Amino acid sequence: MDTLKSRLISGFKMILLPLAMYLFFLILSSIVGVGSFGTGLSMRTALRSAVYTCLIAWGMSFNLLANRWDYSVGAVLVLSSILGPRFAMALDAGPAATLILCSLIGVFFSGIVGLTFILTRIPPLVVSMGFLLLWEGLSSLVYEGGGVNVTGSPLMSIARFPNFLIPFAVFFLIAYIVFSKTQLGYDIRAISYGANVAFNVGVKEKRAIFVAYALGGLFMGAGGYFSAAQIGQVWPAMNAGSVVTAFSCCIPVFIGKFLSRYGNMMVGVVMGSLALAFMNSGLSSLGISSSLQTTFNGFFLLAFLVVTANEERFGKYLESKKIARLANEKAAAARQS
Repeated sequence: MDTLKSRLISGFKMILLPLAMYLFFLILSSIVGVGSFGTGLSMRTALRSAVYTCLIAWGMSFNLLANRWDYSVGAVLVLSSILGPRFAMALDAGPAATLILCSLIGVFFSGIVGLTFILTRIPPLVVSMGFLLLWEGLSSLVYEGGGVNVTGSPLMSIARFPNFLIPFAVFFLIAYIVFSKTQLGYDIRAISYGANVAFNVGVKEKRAIFVAYALGGLFMGAGGYFSAAQIGQVWPAMNAGSVVTAFSCCIPVFIGKFLSRYGNMMVGVVMGSLALAFMNSGLSSLGISSSLQTTFNGFFLLAFLVVTANEERFGKYLESKKIARLANEKAAAARQS
């Protein structure tokens, strides 16, 4: 009974953030009297946005947990979103085959980044910045910089509701199983607690690094196709513009890491993605511009990191205030008697 109760409490804590975000904007929209937050259309759009964010965040989590920031992930996503649908249309492939093709392209390009880091031992931040510029330049060279246009193509069907729930379920299972049930997941979690200790107890460093990059590419490729299917047209990235993708989608990774104390981290990433999607949907329904939404995202990330990094300090402060209040109440009661 106690175990069931603790699981229910942990489950509620997992869903609390997206639930609070949804209720906040629902109430705010009702009070202000503008916007369409909470309607069927806005919720489908929010879910679609959350699925896209989940794919990117899952891909980033394997390296971020090991304290490796990969700036090239956005450029890998752009390349996959251009090359995959282009190849698929040339081969007259369907959405499922295109999804697999884009994922494999992502594995290829991210695998090169990981292999370069392993062989050269250049800091991952520097390696990823170099490949960011290289992959963005390549996206401008292929097909003469024309990008890809899938507007009106059957390839767009994967981004429609409820079709996008199928790839979401498939890639969630991949993320969940890899992270929770495999040796690689154990290695990644061990490295997140301390790389030197993990390597000393037998974690195979090179294998863990390469597979983390390759897995990240798998999810980036899927996210690239999903992006192309949503928008209909993808243009090459330039001047490190693809870094924005990495920034906006890293928020659920930090949320997922925090929520992992209550359950599985990959589920936590889903909760973080839903919270972010509800926030952006709510801001859009209130007429907030996309540039201001980015500002809100940055503020939200900063506030979340400040609170979680100083959680113990806040706890001690609140505890000291509680002790002081009780002491004052006892003193007041003693004076009255």
